[in-house]
Amino acid sequence: MMEYENFKAQIEFDAEDNIFRGEVINTRDVIGFSGRSVEELQAAFRQAVERYLEWCRNRELPANDLYTGRVAVRISRDVHRSLAVAAQREGKPLNTWIAERLSEAVLGARP
Repeated sequence: MMEYENFKAQIEFDAEDNIFRGEVINTRDVIGFSGRSVEELQAAFRQAVERYLEWCRNRELPANDLYTGRVAVRISRDVHRSLAVAAQREGKPLNTWIAERLSEAVLGARP
């Protein structure tokens, strides 16, 4: 995984062509890049992001507004009930409790 300007890219190695290929994964647009070395790949990633940001600026479009802060998740009634009880035990609204647990899972600490 690579990161630049809040964009994250997934990297794969194509053994047949002997090249690294990357794709930005946290945007609704397709941004790809490649390189034969790590240094070349990093430079190509930065250049691809910079070109994308310029393209967005020229069109007065938001560059990366995928995340609204809202997530809809379907779970069983039993899990929903258990989550609600756990939140109540801590005296917190269910949304707050879930947001804290998700933050712990991905960030490793309570917000």
